[in-house]
Amino acid sequence: MIAMFSARKSLSVQNDHLHETPTTPTGDFANVFSGMTKPSAIIAAGLDITSWKVVEINVPAGPLGILLDGSCTEAALLDDFAPVTRDGTLGAVEASGKVPHGSVLIGMDKIDFLQEPRKSLADIGILLRETSHLKRQLYFRVPPQGYEKPQQAAPQSPQKGDNSKLLDGPTSSSVDLLDTSDANKPADQRSRWLWGGPRADGMEYLPAPIPESKPSERAQMVRQISATCMKRMSIVAQPTHTEDTELRRRLEVNQIMKFDRKELKFKECWFAVPAEWMSRWVLFVAKNGPDPGPITNHNLLSPGWETYGSDNNPERAAVVRPELQIMKDFRFVTPMVWSLLSALHGTGEAPAIARYVLDMNSEPVTQQGIDDVLHEVKPQANGLATGLREKCQVQKN
Repeated sequence: MIAMFSARKSLSVQNDHLHETPTTPTGDFANVFSGMTKPSAIIAAGLDITSWKVVEINVPAGPLGILLDGSCTEAALLDDFAPVTRDGTLGAVEASGKVPHGSVLIGMDKIDFLQEPRKSLADIGILLRETSHLKRQLYFRVPPQGYEKPQQAAPQSPQKGDNSKLLDGPTSSSVDLLDTSDANKPADQRSRWLWGGPRADGMEYLPAPIPESKPSERAQMVRQISATCMKRMSIVAQPTHTEDTELRRRLEVNQIMKFDRKELKFKECWFAVPAEWMSRWVLFVAKNGPDPGPITNHNLLSPGWETYGSDNNPERAAVVRPELQIMKDFRFVTPMVWSLLSALHGTGEAPAIARYVLDMNSEPVTQQGIDDVLHEVKPQANGLATGLREKCQVQKN
């Protein structure tokens, strides 16, 4: 997805550089990278990286295969790597063997991330994501051999054993969270990204205790309660549960990354997700933002979409607004990513929008075609979403 991920944040003045990637950076930016300019001290992520060697890596278009440390919001600190294809192919950065864990990503092409005002992790994430279709040059400051990252006290959490790589598997590229997410960051250190709205959850349901009454009345009530409700009522006497939102965000972004890819399977199609909703979702998983709420496509559809489906014609297809632009107005995601996001956050009343190719102006997928594609993946997505929520339930103190 990683073609996926508006409250769309605008890029900085260097925006025009994103459409062409020069072979080598020029100007002051290049001088700083090459070491011709030696500032008195370069501090990033609380580390003095002034003497760290600068490494330049040429990367192709597509996912980078790098995981950035979400606990550090003021810089892009390399935390780990992940394969960029399902068969385990390494990304260009990892394959180079020149960039170890703990390195700091300091620039891309002509953009110096450390130049004042410095780019935050969120800013860098947006730049990486929105240039994922281009070849790029990345610049890292790499620690000296034998360097060990200073240990920080980890916050206590009942589910803390579940950090690092919670889900194995490559991600690829509609929305490159792989490069931008700070989902591993403690919730109280993340800032806010996407939408709001509390979500009812079966795991959080606790029935009210039976009111005190005469024995005969209580017996009559009990006889009317189903076996399922009786089972739920036993929970009342137990400690109540709440969702570990930090773990939820971390698990969710890893799950989405696992099923994001650049290619479709036979007979699959791409699903459009509004860029505005996607921005809110990224804020939710990576910046401690509120729940993004249901996915709704109404802003992508032509007026009158409310009558869509009234004729029950399986060959119907939703009509979109003219001149929609990918990335600006919407992102394309795989059927599994769409199904997971739908299972976790719900969908609005607007119909799904799907295409067989990455072109909104191409032939639309009919409702019957959409139903056929989702029939294969929705059961798995619903099961994964349920398991994810259950795993995030913790007892209240």
